[in-house]
Amino acid sequence: SFGSILLAFTDFFSDEINRGPSCSNTRTAQAELLSLLNVPDRQAGEAKVSNFCQLAYTSYSSGIPFDLIHEQGDGFLQKFFNGRGSWNTQTATVYPLSKDTQGQGILHRELEEDAAHLRTFQEAYGEHGLVHWPSELPNFSSCQMNTAYCCWPRDRQANDGNGNCDLDYDVNC
Repeated sequence: SFGSILLAFTDFFSDEINRGPSCSNTRTAQAELLSLLNVPDRQAGEAKVSNFCQLAYTSYSSGIPFDLIHEQGDGFLQKFFNGRGSWNTQTATVYPLSKDTQGQGILHRELEEDAAHLRTFQEAYGEHGLVHWPSELPNFSSCQMNTAYCCWPRDRQANDGNGNCDLDYDVNC
């Protein structure tokens, strides 16, 4: 959106090192951005940015299959978006109890490890690519916004700084 671009450009423009000799020190970031877009006002700037975004979206031919996000096989997405997949319900546990070489319990079903591919996907594709919408799922057959929101109703992993799950897992999660 124009607002997002203006916000980022304002941050960039506020650093004098980023303003060349052609930039007037009396101009605002918005005035400079409108000049760069070669438009007379904000409304025209919003329209031009919207057209740029639409063109970029429609001309991006390959895209990234949504299934690359999870690498969990057929049926995983349907279960996940229905709230019944392993990533929805899994809680780390030390049971079944196995021991490491020092006799300490080994953690099983740790979401951070089981879903570790998500971080790799985000860094490799998600930040810069266009991910195809999972339109084959019946959950989204009438979704016009092409937007999904995931709600995590409980903390399931200790010591990750985002909830109240704590060690010992099998008592405090």
